[in-house]
Amino acid sequence: MAKYKTRTRGYQVLISTSYKFIFLHIPKTAGSSISIALKKYTDPDPHTLLSRITRHLPNVEPVEKAHFRVHDTAAKVIRKLGRPAYEQFFSFSVVRDPFDHTVSHYEYMKQFRTKRVAEMIQKMEFEEFLEYRMSPKRWYDPIFAKFPGQAYFVADPDGKILVDRIVPFETVNQELAGIAEQLNLPSFELQHLHKTKSKSAKRPYQDYYNPTTEDMVRNYFAKDFKLFGYSDKLT
Repeated sequence: MAKYKTRTRGYQVLISTSYKFIFLHIPKTAGSSISIALKKYTDPDPHTLLSRITRHLPNVEPVEKAHFRVHDTAAKVIRKLGRPAYEQFFSFSVVRDPFDHTVSHYEYMKQFRTKRVAEMIQKMEFEEFLEYRMSPKRWYDPIFAKFPGQAYFVADPDGKILVDRIVPFETVNQELAGIAEQLNLPSFELQHLHKTKSKSAKRPYQDYYNPTTEDMVRNYFAKDFKLFGYSDKLT
């Protein structure tokens, strides 16, 4: 019997006024595990009815009052805090090879918290999923099923990166250990707690691809390949 993921609560854009960092969470880049490791260093999220309303307003708010959702973009955080306040913090995010990232998303959606959606994706071959994933979003599509490319979360429309450090998923443990040391975070430890659990997920991501699907991902996520320095040739 398939197991479906439950809704994860409590992970917002993580801000620490004590250690002066902001962590922006791109979906399917070990962000939940990183959030668990960083949570103890961050400020309480001011999640009130008022903050939920004011987060949509264009006015700048102080750090202690600003409320953000888990996958809010760097641009949105800058607008809400104001650039001078934002630049007082060390900001970072994790990115992943788009070929690998897309397979991880596919496997995750097979276990999505909404049973109807999970069962729909389970019936799709990888190429069918890509066609669905890349089709125009309809009002009834789950947001997570068709989220934008990774660049959307950390760059402006011109491709300028808005965070101080881009951490490659492939070397995340080493990179974050260095960041923890830079920020003087005591007893920092990262555990990969949220790997997608499925038999298919044990396959190398390269095995999912044929020339057609490789071209689909290469073209659709061209900005991610270019901006983050990943090869658009499957290896």
